[in-house]
Amino acid sequence: MIKLALYHFILLFILVYIATPIHISSPVYAAQGANKTANQKNAVFKIIKPLSFSLPLDCVPSQDCWIMNYVDFTPDDGKQTDPHCLSRTYDGHKGTDFALRDGKSMAGGVDVLAAADGTISKIRDGEPDLWASTQELEAIKTARKECGNAILIDHGNARQTIYCHLKNGSITVRKGQKVKRGEKIAQVGLSGFTQFPHLHFGVLWEGAIIDPFTGQTNTGTCNTPKQSYWDEQTRETLQLDYQPLIIQGLGFRDTPPTLSQIERDATPPETISATADILAVWVTLLGVRTGDEITLEIRDPNNKVFVRRDITQDKIRARQFYYT
Repeated sequence: MIKLALYHFILLFILVYIATPIHISSPVYAAQGANKTANQKNAVFKIIKPLSFSLPLDCVPSQDCWIMNYVDFTPDDGKQTDPHCLSRTYDGHKGTDFALRDGKSMAGGVDVLAAADGTISKIRDGEPDLWASTQELEAIKTARKECGNAILIDHGNARQTIYCHLKNGSITVRKGQKVKRGEKIAQVGLSGFTQFPHLHFGVLWEGAIIDPFTGQTNTGTCNTPKQSYWDEQTRETLQLDYQPLIIQGLGFRDTPPTLSQIERDATPPETISATADILAVWVTLLGVRTGDEITLEIRDPNNKVFVRRDITQDKIRARQFYYT
């Protein structure tokens, strides 16, 4: 009798446990209890499928777009801490920035794509694309429009993605519309609190900021990956890997170049006259750190050094421009 009563107790415990709603706290996997209805009498719980993302813009990484900033871990601590515990970010950054080559590329049109199936939750449009001054940037910040023109997509189960700095007037979707992975939703722009054409792509789960490369929240520990949110094609075919230092642009000019010129149009001249007064080479670097040693050198057809410039980087910079 004792054994039989114990058996009934164990069986009753199992039935109660299974019937209890379940929620697994993970940004990738979750399961929830399901209330029995007339159509779901036998339902106990449902499985929430893992969420993965394709590239959120129509470009080829390391060819015509580059990751300029990653998610900052331990935000508001006065430090720059990217997912690999290095400095490819800035304090408080809540997403991944995909930078274009220049303003000319932006003007030509680079499509922003839905990274996964979902429903358009919020839209903001009408903010101008600006090479903003310091005063204009402060005004944008005061108005709390740092994201500029933006789209928020709901992927279900408290999972969302946000797309910022969209080109004014380029949004092709409406609130409440369902979209499929890879569907065009807008174009990359220069709206909001930004100084270069790029897409800010953010991932949120239950309001928390998620790094798509590691699956960690931005309050987690850097360099401790859980699982990448990028789908297999994005990870392998496009080789969307972490790079501590990137040469974003390189070219020649027959006049002294400025960063402002390069930001707007990095296209090199078709020819440079042999009688030109100046031959200059320029470079834009992403992710330089204090103490990095940089050498710019031009050699003639006989491999003789025409000009050389040696630089020791004096501070961490997300983007650095040099020429000689």
